[in-house]
Amino acid sequence: MRSPGRVGRAWGLLLALQVMALGGGLSAQAVAPGTVLGRVLDQETRDPLAGAFVSLLDSRGVRQAAVLTDETGRYVLRVREPGSYRLRAERIGAESAVTEFLSVGAGQVVVQDLLTRASAVTLEGFEVTGESRCDLRGAAASSTVRLWEEARKALEVAEWVDDVGYLYDTRTFERIVRADGGSVIRENSQRSLQAGKAAFRSLEAERLLSEGFIQDDDEGKLYYAPDASVLLSDEFLATHCFRAVREEGALGLAFEPAPGRTVSDIEGTLWFGEGGALDHLDFRYTGLPAGLRASSQLGGEIHFHRLSEGAWIVREWRIRMPRRTEVTEIRGSMTRMRILEIQEVGGEVQSARRAERVEAVFDARRGALRGTALGSGGLAALSGARLFLSGTGYSTVTAEDGTFFLANVRPGVYDLVLDHPSIRSVGSAPRSVPVEVVADSVGVVGVALPGQESLLDERCQGELLLELTEPDFRDDGA
Repeated sequence: MRSPGRVGRAWGLLLALQVMALGGGLSAQAVAPGTVLGRVLDQETRDPLAGAFVSLLDSRGVRQAAVLTDETGRYVLRVREPGSYRLRAERIGAESAVTEFLSVGAGQVVVQDLLTRASAVTLEGFEVTGESRCDLRGAAASSTVRLWEEARKALEVAEWVDDVGYLYDTRTFERIVRADGGSVIRENSQRSLQAGKAAFRSLEAERLLSEGFIQDDDEGKLYYAPDASVLLSDEFLATHCFRAVREEGALGLAFEPAPGRTVSDIEGTLWFGEGGALDHLDFRYTGLPAGLRASSQLGGEIHFHRLSEGAWIVREWRIRMPRRTEVTEIRGSMTRMRILEIQEVGGEVQSARRAERVEAVFDARRGALRGTALGSGGLAALSGARLFLSGTGYSTVTAEDGTFFLANVRPGVYDLVLDHPSIRSVGSAPRSVPVEVVADSVGVVGVALPGQESLLDERCQGELLLELTEPDFRDDGA
């Protein structure tokens, strides 16, 4: 449906952050033309709140400047034009604090502290009514609105930090897989250093919401996903309905296109972790052709991360879209569309640091998997087999002696997939098994394929194809 190169450029995410370093004394001469400074404190204990997001708002409520408080709760905001402004301080798990209008003149220094108090979103006692609200702008208080406010705090910081001098070690991947079994047709990945602005960005919200999240070009269809700016936009809020949900103990804010939407769109859920912190977004495409609507394979994920200094970044993203389809005639003018190949693209931030510092602000501790793949019923080394962690860019090919090693993998639970020509030669599909990657440890996994006769039996009778030993995780000093 489209070339792989275009897919890689078709979608982007905000991967940037900003933290202000305060040092030395402050004076009117040092901070002209106009400055507002102070501290953000806990209302009850008067303890400083680090990582609070302080915004300077004009008379229309539009943010003119912003900064994150340092470890002592201090902030400094430069005022470009003299006038009257409000201050707003926000932090995950705390109530928002807003001041009255402050008059700031040219060269003037205004000192203003802000007080807020804890207000974490917790599972216990959080009422989920299932009520759906369309357009949350100015909506009355409810569980849905409360969840949106917590998500908005993280998204606003992620949007704001786009312009600052951070260096990111990023890893991106692209993979074409067969839809009927997941065997890899082609894949590539690369690492790069990204400086300054976001490494990945989506289209502007106005264009996405008017033209759709799936758009045509000369080479096929372009699939887009939202970044923080899109999710926060008036266009997105005005065209989607939201409701608070709880599934398997997790709180989420589900959204879907408002009734009457005719362009391709997205639906999904913003999920929250402990203390109401935004954790991840999963989404699916709507407005697909009839043959693609039922596919659970199309969509994506966006994982968020709060840095120790208070800023938010997109740590990881993935998107799955149809790469090749087939249309067959059923009867008369009736046709059926079937997905033959799926394209997976994604990326992650492996480390982030401020340009002026050597040490990393964020460094994802890694783990690894190693083992041996055997064929012929476990009697011979299986060379040239491809193993990959489904839904990620991590993959490797076994050596002549059947050994493999997957290094620098972010900790988590994955599906390990084994693919080999002997499987496809009898029309069988690759199989997967769950494995866990532990930080600073190497997991040992044994993989064995049955003999050729068993493969044929599996194709005809649906028996188990892939046999893996139970993972034995240990720290071997790697």
